[in-house]
Amino acid sequence: MNLILGHNQFVGISHLSEERSEEMNSRFTSPQRIMEVVEAAYDIGVRSMIVETHPRMLDFLKYYSKVDTVDMSFILQIPNVQEYIRTMNNKGIEGMAMDIIRGSRPTMLIKGAMRSVKDVVQNNYAYVATTGLELIASPYYNYDITHVMVHNVITDFLLGLGMADVLMAAKERMEDDYEVPVGFVTLNLPMFLEDFEEYRGRLNIMTPVNPLGYDMNDSKEEVEDRIRATDHHIMAMNILGGGSIPITEAIDYIKSLGKIEDCIIGSSNPEHIREAYMLLNGK
Repeated sequence: MNLILGHNQFVGISHLSEERSEEMNSRFTSPQRIMEVVEAAYDIGVRSMIVETHPRMLDFLKYYSKVDTVDMSFILQIPNVQEYIRTMNNKGIEGMAMDIIRGSRPTMLIKGAMRSVKDVVQNNYAYVATTGLELIASPYYNYDITHVMVHNVITDFLLGLGMADVLMAAKERMEDDYEVPVGFVTLNLPMFLEDFEEYRGRLNIMTPVNPLGYDMNDSKEEVEDRIRATDHHIMAMNILGGGSIPITEAIDYIKSLGKIEDCIIGSSNPEHIREAYMLLNGK
């Protein structure tokens, strides 16, 4: 099973406490500090990590390319919902839109504008949002992005509105433009699989998996059944249940399900990363 380094710790997200969030946010203000953890994880055997469309992570990717000390691949999660809410509160919708436009590739701006006009003319207003996702992601494709994952806030919101077709449109458009597989993060695996039941390909799906059932909706048992039955590529996140589950217990549980191929662990402690890597790989 592959261990993927998570990103929450680098952007000040912690499920434990606000104090912990502030501590992590202050610690990783420089890309050099993030790089230290990434290099340590690489030495342990980790070869992939999550990055989010966050200014700090883009600065890290620029620094990573400059120093060129390790060969890590990246899974891009889009969008960074908290950051855009914060920007919208500070600058308004127009200010947020201008930030996205300034950071986008010129070719994507032209293509996005043409698509948006077409969608508006055809009254496909929901599809205009998919262009926004493409623009947000475009600066990150200069790096070794192997997968793109659409954030659960977007995925589950659109599924709740019965708009699985919009998600599929976003997937197809980004895959067509960048030739990188696009998958989805969801906190409701059963609902997701029902809505994509007729999809014939193999989807990348990131979802919470832990022995407490933390964020496993509708129920832990139903999610377990769906994981065992599916042929889609399942990536386990929130495996420590917000920090309340010992790593040994969490990984034993994940292994018992049999179908999980990747496990995401957000840690800045090399010893914790090493322990998780050894447990996942039976060393």
